[in-house]
Amino acid sequence: VLFLHGCGKKKSEVTFQPDTITGAFAWDRASGQTIKVNLNKHPFSESLAPQLKEFTALTGIQVELNILSEEEYRDKMIVELSSGGGSVDIFMTGPYTTWSYVKANWVEPLDAYLKNPSLMSPDYKLDDFYPTLLEANRWNGLKGYQNYGQGSQWSIPVMVETYILAYRKDWADELKITPPKTYPEFYRFAKAMTRKIGNEQVFGVTGRGLGTWPTIATGFVSGFKSYGCSEFNERMECTINTQAAVDYTALWMKTIKECGPMAWTSNTWYDAKEQFESGRFGMIFDCDFFASSYENPQKSRVAGKLAFALPPAGPEGAIYSNIWTWALSINRNSGQKLASWLFIQWATSSQQLKKASLAGNWNPVRKSVWDDPEVKTLMNRWGNYREVGEQNLQKDARVVLTPQPQVSAVGDGWAQALQEIWSGGDPKRVLDKAAEDINRIAERMETK
Repeated sequence: VLFLHGCGKKKSEVTFQPDTITGAFAWDRASGQTIKVNLNKHPFSESLAPQLKEFTALTGIQVELNILSEEEYRDKMIVELSSGGGSVDIFMTGPYTTWSYVKANWVEPLDAYLKNPSLMSPDYKLDDFYPTLLEANRWNGLKGYQNYGQGSQWSIPVMVETYILAYRKDWADELKITPPKTYPEFYRFAKAMTRKIGNEQVFGVTGRGLGTWPTIATGFVSGFKSYGCSEFNERMECTINTQAAVDYTALWMKTIKECGPMAWTSNTWYDAKEQFESGRFGMIFDCDFFASSYENPQKSRVAGKLAFALPPAGPEGAIYSNIWTWALSINRNSGQKLASWLFIQWATSSQQLKKASLAGNWNPVRKSVWDDPEVKTLMNRWGNYREVGEQNLQKDARVVLTPQPQVSAVGDGWAQALQEIWSGGDPKRVLDKAAEDINRIAERMETK
């Protein structure tokens, strides 16, 4: 979706000044109000729904909850937010969509809420969140990677995914190979696993391949950043066609072409996950908490046969993992901002996020939840996942895409270039053309 100059101007300004609220914190400050909450269909949303009666009992605030499938959700949020009204008070978002929403003036900054003791429960403990995850949802509205993590806090995270390697340890042991520490080793590891076992052809790697931005945003862009590359330079000129970028992309696509699924260009995240669970693929570099599904013996043929590893390093030893967080934001035009803030604070409390993590089998965003004994017991069922996942989150994971409001359009064009290379296109020629196209998109970006 392109947000062009002039989009998102509000029909009305709903004024609420959180820094004027005084007195002791009280959960019932907005008792009697009703808020409308739009959520993407996700384990977090489904875990939260049964708890809403507790929230109403605590605060006196009624909640109208609307949960939609992801595609429908994204379309509906654009329609509702762009109307300039308050038809929704709270919504789920994440860094890449938030960058578009901020430029359109659709999101309420949360800094004044977080700084006012009268609006903060004493046991909320903002410093319990992993700093990287709060940083991922902060932006100053200026394009360029140097502006990442700067400016206002636009949302509070409820879950995080980073990107790590899951691989068939039984195959690796049989072949006497160890998990890759570099991207050339990544290719050789996948190549060694691509073979016939009896009469069955098995493959070394699987992953996302659609011509849309999520294909870029997981394992691929993590390695791209590890090679010292970025999709834009400081002047916001597209740089996916530098020599280092071409070398990395050619190696990545060689790995996928020679060792991956034959219908890679139609692979969604769900297809890739199911392929790995089928037992015919040796490795996947994707969402870390898919481990809970991989290790579920009721649905996966690879349960108990896996190990997990950090992403490979680039030529200079750098390791990066991109991240995505789902997070909660307030509509800039909401008429119920106080009630909305109380809801976000409740939904992102350590108690609620523990319940959500246990119900949804995904990574907590709070350190106290990672260390909770029940959460530890759950994660310890997934082999060495907990150790690798937490190390990645603490050390190597951060948003690696450049903050700018056209992430989806840029990512779609980039992913389509990867498809063309997979189909036989020369990497340098294809990436030169894609860079030209992306520069035209960049020229249309709204400037602040």
